[in-house]
Order: sequence, then C-alpha cells, then structure tokens
Amino acid sequence: MVINMDLESTIVTINNLLKLDFESSFSDFIQPQKQLMAIPDYQREYKWEKSKIKTFVDNVMQRSKFLGIITVEAPISNFLSLVDGQQRLTTIILMLAQLYNACADEDETETQDEIEALITCEINGHRVLKLENGSVGEYLHFVREPDNKRRINLDINSAVDIYKQSSKFKDAWNIIGKEIYEMRQRNPDVTLDVYKQQLLDCKILLFAQKNTANMQQGSSEEIYIDINEKAQKLDPEDIFKGHCFAICKTVQHIVAIYQTKILFHGSNFQKSRYGSFLALLFANSRSN
Repeated sequence: MVINMDLESTIVTINNLLKLDFESSFSDFIQPQKQLMAIPDYQREYKWEKSKIKTFVDNVMQRSKFLGIITVEAPISNFLSLVDGQQRLTTIILMLAQLYNACADEDETETQDEIEALITCEINGHRVLKLENGSVGEYLHFVREPDNKRRINLDINSAVDIYKQSSKFKDAWNIIGKEIYEMRQRNPDVTLDVYKQQLLDCKILLFAQKNTANMQQGSSEEIYIDINEKAQKLDPEDIFKGHCFAICKTVQHIVAIYQTKILFHGSNFQKSRYGSFLALLFANSRSN
C-alpha cells in the first residue's frame, strides 16, 4: 500500500502537550483548534508491566527527560487522535492524578488547581479528561471528601471496559501512588510542586499526520502497526486489531468479519484470542 502522508513535527514539553499549546506553524497545521486527545479503538489496551511503570515513574520524578516520539492524527474535529504513545501518556495522566491526591494530603491546593486545569477541559458545559479513552470510558473521577479535600478516584465501569484493562489500570494506579509516597518519605524537603514540574518539563518529539483528500483510509492504523512492530514486539491480536480497523472503518464491518469466520471456521475460531477480540466488539456494538 502506498500512503500519501501530510506530516508536521515539533518538540514540546508535556506541559505544552497537555495544554495543546504549540508553536504557530504546528497549530496552523492541526487546525481546527484542539481541546483534547483521544485514544482510538485500534490501539492495544493499556498493558505496561509493573516493573516498567515503576522504572518510568522513578526516572521521570528524579529529573526531566526526553520521552521519545508521540504520533497523532489531526482530524477535522476538536481532538488529536493518538497513533502511538498511549502507554506513556496514560501513565503520565495517572501520575498527575496521584500527585493531585498527594497534594490533598499536604494542603497544596494551588498545585491541585494547576493539575486539574492541565488534565481536564470543559466541553459542552461538562468537565472531561483531556486524554479520552473510549475502550474504558471515564476512568478518573474528581470527588470532594467529607473533610472538603479534593481527590481523584480511579474507577472503571466494567460494562464499557471492552478490552478488560481495569486490572492493569489498578496496578499502575497503586504502583504510582506508592512510588510518590516513598519519594516524599525519602525527600521531605522537596515539594510536590517540584515533582509536578519535573514531569511537565519532560520533552517529546510530536509528529502529526493530517487527513488529506488523497490519503488512503487506514493510514494511521498502518503507521501504528509499523511503529510498534519496529519499537517493540506486538502480540498477534494487537497486529490483527490494527489491521481490522485499517480495513474496517466501523464496528459493524468488523462484526461481519467475525460472523463470517464463525461460519467457516466454527467454534475453534471463537475460542481463539482473535475471536475473543471480535466477540468483545460484537457485544459492544449490540449495546450501542
């Protein structure tokens, strides 16, 4: 497949990425103005291992770093669609949420205000998370406790968790909370605002791809597969999922493939990991 790509790139801090505040040439390229980022359905689920999360948190909290390349697609809408980088960005959002909770314990309300402004935005009168993930729904919830302190709770509705990621999110949430607590014990003179700023000062190389009139459908999914096959080993169902969404632009189309495979391959296909993935999509489409 020959893919015609219209690409632009820029180096940004995590702070500017979350603010969606870019240099003028990049902002012009991704027009219309964006309000949030979205993780599309063809992405693999959040699945970083515990050791990788711990290493990432420890490294970033010690000093600001370059965190690699993040690739997005810029549709004609109010969001950037994440092609590659979901594991890092999801972990960063969870880190900021746990810093928010640590600030509640230490009455650092100004830092809480800054974090809330960074990771949320208002759309149609509702406050929403800036990193939207349709495969788990709303996963972070702002609450006010009886003592009037503001906190963020992690809570995933199993009915919308189509890839069954809740255990991975909970593992990451607990590891990040523990790492922040232990850092505060080791370095009581370092404020939470300093840790927050070290994280926000980390930089990435951001690539944006624009949907142009002559671009073949499926190009973003092809880029996703290409990047991840080169950078790390994908599970077979991840590659299969990416190709499904590359050729099938609706869940209904994928369901049709699922039904065809069941017809020709019987119950063995339904019991396979690919069959499980398509069965989840089928159940999700029936509930919509």
